[in-house]
Amino acid sequence: TKSEHPEYYSIRDDIRMNGSNPEPDLCSPGLFAENVLYVKALIDLYNATMVSVMPSDGFTGASESSPECLARETPERGDQGLLSDYVFEYVNNLSWEIYEDYGIDRKILCAAYTTYLLPPQNLSRPLAPNLQIVLTKWRSDNADEATKDFYENVSNQWLELFSTNDNLTGGVETNKFYTYDYYLINFWESTTESVAAYFPHIIEEDLRFLE
Repeated sequence: TKSEHPEYYSIRDDIRMNGSNPEPDLCSPGLFAENVLYVKALIDLYNATMVSVMPSDGFTGASESSPECLARETPERGDQGLLSDYVFEYVNNLSWEIYEDYGIDRKILCAAYTTYLLPPQNLSRPLAPNLQIVLTKWRSDNADEATKDFYENVSNQWLELFSTNDNLTGGVETNKFYTYDYYLINFWESTTESVAAYFPHIIEEDLRFLE
């Protein structure tokens, strides 16, 4: 619980983030060990073939728990790459733990999302072959040419990272890239609630790119 293991939570502005809006410390050895046990339990008890280890929502900075942890921030990469090394160092190491015990048939999933949308550049280990990435975006935003180009570029960056991963059985045969597209244009209490929205040409164009 939050009170039993405060060290599992980030320190931000000298405050432990274990309150109403908790934020995990992805440099915490204890949290990492617990997460590994959790994933193994899902595999052993429920025969899970893929488990998400995406961290909780709302990351805006790495934990201040140590200088080494803060050093994983990359502000020079902008808002979409600020925490890529921080998040994917944790996720990749966890993926290796599962791979080493269960092999390639047990996958670890993590989103490319907000402050860790861009691929990592400095991991301590090669990309684990069982790591799967899902890019999150609003598909309707592809109506804007610059936004469409941005997400296509990010997708290609991830695929390039996969294609150069020749570790073990790595590469495109093992690492997989998914897309998670939001369609909540007219969600409850939005300004366009209940107004129909159709964009088949945008969907078609995006699907052709993904193919």
